[in-house]
Amino acid sequence: MKKGKRFFNRFSESYIDTLAKLYHYSTSVYSKNAQSVLCDTDLRYTYGQFRRTCDGLSRSMSCYGIGSGTGIALLGQSMPNWGIAFFSAVAFGRVIIPILPDSSENEVRNILEHSEAKVLFVSRKLASKVPADCLEKMTLVYDLDTLSVIRRDDNAFTCDGRTAEPNADDLAALIYTSGTTGKAKGVMLSHRNLVHNVFASYHTFKTNEKDKWLSILPMAHTYEMSIGFLYPFFVGASVYYLSRNLATATLLKTLRIVKPTIMLSVPLIIEKVVNSSVLPTIRRSKTLSWMDKHIPCVLYSMIGGKLKKTFGGKMRFFGIGGAKLSETVEAVLRKTHFPYAIGYGMTEAAPLICGAAPKETCLGSCGTSTWGVQVKLVDVNPETGDGEKTLREALEYGAEIGCVLWKDAAGAIELPESVRQYTAPTELFEYASPLKSSPGPAFTVKMPDRSGDCKTERAIVLENLQDPGNVGTVIRTANAFNIDAVILVGACADLYNPKTVRASMGAIFRQRVLEMDIAQLDEFTQRQSLPLFGAAMSENAADLRMAELHRAAVAIGSEGRGLSKELLGICGGELIIPMSPDSESLNAAVAASVIMW
Repeated sequence: MKKGKRFFNRFSESYIDTLAKLYHYSTSVYSKNAQSVLCDTDLRYTYGQFRRTCDGLSRSMSCYGIGSGTGIALLGQSMPNWGIAFFSAVAFGRVIIPILPDSSENEVRNILEHSEAKVLFVSRKLASKVPADCLEKMTLVYDLDTLSVIRRDDNAFTCDGRTAEPNADDLAALIYTSGTTGKAKGVMLSHRNLVHNVFASYHTFKTNEKDKWLSILPMAHTYEMSIGFLYPFFVGASVYYLSRNLATATLLKTLRIVKPTIMLSVPLIIEKVVNSSVLPTIRRSKTLSWMDKHIPCVLYSMIGGKLKKTFGGKMRFFGIGGAKLSETVEAVLRKTHFPYAIGYGMTEAAPLICGAAPKETCLGSCGTSTWGVQVKLVDVNPETGDGEKTLREALEYGAEIGCVLWKDAAGAIELPESVRQYTAPTELFEYASPLKSSPGPAFTVKMPDRSGDCKTERAIVLENLQDPGNVGTVIRTANAFNIDAVILVGACADLYNPKTVRASMGAIFRQRVLEMDIAQLDEFTQRQSLPLFGAAMSENAADLRMAELHRAAVAIGSEGRGLSKELLGICGGELIIPMSPDSESLNAAVAASVIMW
């Protein structure tokens, strides 16, 4: 039986290379299985019903000339009908354009206009975000809650919307990521991209048709779309969706009723549980504090049992992604043997790149590269400096130099006797140096500790800023403008990446730089009584020129995604840099410089 199952899985992997084939495969093999359920309602589909509904929607679009290659926009919260709209597009060669539910009206307009979508599926809850003139330009508009047509262009009723079986490298999805200060950027994902993620997920952790998945994240994110929707679709499992907004009471009730075996989450959710409940309870109790010091295995076994019960009691895979997980929280999860998994990805990779299943996780790691993926780490040399100016800066501001490698001949810089010095010919030096064509010298350094909890009046926060040149430039600018602290949150470039060090022009040895997660940032700003603002493109954002920033912290996100919803959630307000209407965006380091000035 197991051999037959392995053969069947290998066959499906070799056969399925498009979302259309995935659609036909799963709706045929699992036609009687429950595909999706909207909790607390009667809305549910079997895989067979799912297919019949998608086929009917596709025919209705064809009647209005909507054929292969046409853009289908999709704006709605996670629900079974979201998946229906998705497959009624991609399974017939059309292009799906998912829009994040928290997009502003202006962002929705930009996406609809730039993508040139002809059809829009929109939920009643989010319909107010669609500008009236954009609706007028649509050939068809569907109510996502009922899948009924709420607007049609009768002149387009030509019945010539021809569909075709898509090829593996045909465009399947156009996904717009949020920018820090400009318009969203579109990421083009092929059928092969998304299908590969399904198989990569399967090889990371094998699930089956008996599993119950609980979906709590926006399906418009590639994280939830690929792993939380397409993967269970491949194995014939059922997915349960919340019928109300995500709130603690709603989630706990749903977990008790559904008893899911698999769910995906972001770090903020599990961090809130651990930081707001588990750790404070231990600190407040003398008994638990004593157990933590003397019999921690017993204590964390008790906590683990309660934690698993809170999540329904059947959980075997709790996926965490979308941001860096606090190592303090992860350490607790490891001690309790909670079945958490962790991964890393990006929209451009559809999204999974690395992952670690439960029992394979390692503290502080995002796992190994997934099936069929190769990962190359560039400039991994965290404590190496380069150049005479940088060496002088390090010496002047108290860094402890370990050794210096000179190129061809020793330089004229006077060094302490404890510093070991070496010389190397050009060819050998360039092999050792992390930078190309470096004038030298290269040196190792122990950085002075500036992480103390000093009084902070002005701070700049960088979230997921992955370009080391930008991070170094912000540190240099912060030092020039007397900013008390630069705070790195999430997956920022390595502070000691040679490119970061070089871009800082020595300021890295003078400027106070802190690294923390979102929960720690929230605690830090509250402890310092420091107002926190986020730079974001939204209707609620205030003009930067009107903001009082003499005593404040301002957060800047990556150019590709902007600030995360979790970080914006702890901000006391949002700011926007006024720009010319025909200007698309600002570089993140430039935006930070404007704000600091």
